[in-house]
Amino acid sequence: MKKASEPMVNLTTFISILQRLFILGLFFLICAACNKDKNEIIETIEPGSYFPVYPGSYWRYIDSNGDTLSRTTGPKYVEDIYYVGGVAKQGPYYVPLYEGKPIWGYYEHYNNLSHSYDYPGFVLILSDSMYSWNTYISRTPALWRKVVFRDSSINVLGHNYYPTIMVEEYRADGTSPNLAWEYKRYYAKHIGLIKEEHRNYSGVYTIYLLDYHINY
Repeated sequence: MKKASEPMVNLTTFISILQRLFILGLFFLICAACNKDKNEIIETIEPGSYFPVYPGSYWRYIDSNGDTLSRTTGPKYVEDIYYVGGVAKQGPYYVPLYEGKPIWGYYEHYNNLSHSYDYPGFVLILSDSMYSWNTYISRTPALWRKVVFRDSSINVLGHNYYPTIMVEEYRADGTSPNLAWEYKRYYAKHIGLIKEEHRNYSGVYTIYLLDYHINY
């Protein structure tokens, strides 16, 4: 009786070993997949040289009323994505946050789904190559911006900045911009926004750069 039962015991043991090996192999496959996700490299979109909004930076201004204000970035890069046609996800990418808005180089990521001529939900802030552009996003009226000058020098509160780019902003009715500008913004290389003029019904409100810190 003992000799007859031995093959059955060996077969049961063999099946048990196979089951354990299968579970162990499955465990290693799951761990490998998890490590692959953890080690996935996410690309970082760094700011442009005329808008260096690196994490942990700030800019302090004084306005035409004598009041001070600050504009800041978040403490670290954050993950951001966008969609093409509302379906195909692009990303994630690491980008800085400027005043709570994701910045992709010279683009502000306005929302994930819109009708921008640039990218889905992206608004071009300034350009060191283009001279004018329309940006249609999910709001009315649309924005129309143009570069008035590049590689120029301007003086702000006794400090000379060079090189600079000045961008005028208009509201567009249809495809044509209004005749009167609404904003003028001046950007200095490796510094960012140094002066901004906002024209409204009561006049022109201006802010001037006092000091700044770029956290490269």
